[in-house]
Amino acid sequence: MIALGKKIRESIFSRIIDKSGLLYDLTVHAVHFGARNERYKLIPRLSGRILEIGCGTGKSSINSNEAIHIDINPKFLKRGLRKNRLTIPICASAYHLPFKEKTFDSILVPDTFHHLVFHHKLFRECRRTLKDNNALLYIFDPVKLKKGTNRLQSTADGITWDFTLKGLCNRIFKLSKAHKFRIQNSKIAKCKSIIHLSGWCDILFTLIPYNK
Repeated sequence: MIALGKKIRESIFSRIIDKSGLLYDLTVHAVHFGARNERYKLIPRLSGRILEIGCGTGKSSINSNEAIHIDINPKFLKRGLRKNRLTIPICASAYHLPFKEKTFDSILVPDTFHHLVFHHKLFRECRRTLKDNNALLYIFDPVKLKKGTNRLQSTADGITWDFTLKGLCNRIFKLSKAHKFRIQNSKIAKCKSIIHLSGWCDILFTLIPYNK
């Protein structure tokens, strides 16, 4: 649904949703019904400068006056601004963040990681724009706990996984090591939304940059 840069493969359903902020909102409401913003309960209260990558219309974005929200789709941002969900919306790519080095205290990547194919570019930009001291990178993405899913995600460097917990964990571990992040913790959020009742869950990774 969120098109942040070039994608290897995009479904017809995603292309339709990308054309309308209203369709995006209806989809988010249907998929996450009963569990809106549930994932944000897993992270502590954030302070300082915050960046959210892949905010969409802000339907399930973090509620903070300190947050800057980016998405590549201007239609989503326009609707989010009109609905007073986004404080500082910026149309930009996750691969080329329009910010100076060491700008943010926290960066959030909510339900966006599986839409991206250039993961190393994402991590490189997050590492560049995060501050050195006590900065945090939060990535949360859906995974299927049960076997049998046929949704495959292929990245530019040839990595493929089927939205499983093991596949996503291995991917985050390798990227963290390559870009000097330490995994502080990982948590699983189980909610009673439609998507979660069908065997899916959200997993949150908390990463800390280091310089050694």
